[in-house]
Amino acid sequence: MKKKNNILIVDLNNFARYPTLAIAYLIAPLRKAKFHVDLLSPLAFGANSFERESHETYWEHIKRRIYFSTHPIMTKVHDRLRDIVAKKMSQPQAITINAISEYIEVSSVDIILLSAYLNHYPSVKAIAELAKEKGIPVLLGGPAFNNEKVVQEWIGLKGVTAIFGGEAEMVITDVVDAIINNKSLENFDGLFTTNKLHDQDKERL
Repeated sequence: MKKKNNILIVDLNNFARYPTLAIAYLIAPLRKAKFHVDLLSPLAFGANSFERESHETYWEHIKRRIYFSTHPIMTKVHDRLRDIVAKKMSQPQAITINAISEYIEVSSVDIILLSAYLNHYPSVKAIAELAKEKGIPVLLGGPAFNNEKVVQEWIGLKGVTAIFGGEAEMVITDVVDAIINNKSLENFDGLFTTNKLHDQDKERL
């Protein structure tokens, strides 16, 4: 009897209160192809969601005054302050990393499909390293990865097997099967690997 492959999908999107329709478009064909698919949404474990509007406090008032200040001293530090805040907000949430770590510790996982936005770089790095320790390949995807320059910055992350930028639902079952069974990934449009990017760079020379 053919072994049923187990897929873990991790949706790092914390801009919505629940997984988006795009995730369902991945799960449906995979389950139809008889893959076992589990979805892990950090929000379901109590991870913080993106706060679109903060509660009005005196501290929020101070931050707004700093942000909109046109004083020469403040304009020089605006970018630096924004970088500090952005870095803090993009740090991996321990509750997310722990949930994934516990899942792959007790469950048989053949591949992790990771959906992320650009601000999730530290989280993707941490998750991919966890997966590599367990010998689990990681397929990374998301709306920003159809830009080759972005892909070049992310493809070197330890543990990331490949990055998909495009509409995946029509080919996702073939891509997952190829990764799990160590087949060639060269003929999938929109799928990037380290070797594939190197070959493209050589062709341009």
